[in-house]
Parts: sequence; structure tokens; C-alpha cells
Amino acid sequence: MIESIKSGHLPSLGKANVKTAKSVTSPISGEPKHVASSLASAISTMVKQGLPVDTQHITAVRKAISAGEYPVDARRIAEQMLRFDNPETPTA
Repeated sequence: MIESIKSGHLPSLGKANVKTAKSVTSPISGEPKHVASSLASAISTMVKQGLPVDTQHITAVRKAISAGEYPVDARRIAEQMLRFDNPETPTA
């Protein structure tokens, strides 16, 4: 299933029966099936569209780094990396 998602082929999630959705709940979340179906549809759309990425900003930052015009604070980067891996890391 993971390979099918990576290749862009998503399994059909089906549609909830609106007439019975009020009495039937999703086995996963306990939410009514029509809510689960709406969430699944939204997630499917997001997966197809991909993550929102500002490619122009990324290109500009890469060019600035290459030209030596972008300040890189190695200590700050290291601190952020440590904080990401261990949120309890104290800051200097």
C-alpha cells in the first residue's frame, strides 16, 4: 500500500452513506463515518498536491549561501538540531 501511495495511486476510500452515517461510527476515531470520509478525502487531496513549498524562496536562499551572502550561524543550527532531537535540551 505504501508503494501505491508513493506512486500516486491511492486506494479508493469509498463514500459514506449519508442516510446511515448518523448511526454508524468509524472504527478508528469514533467519529461518524461521513466525518471520517470527509477527512480521508481531504488527506487524499493533500497527498496528491504535495507539501506546500516556496521554491522561489528556497532558490533565493541557496543562491545567497553560494554567494557567501547568507549568514550561517553554526552554533545556532547545532542548538536547534539538539533541541529538535531532545526538547529538554537547555538553551545557552
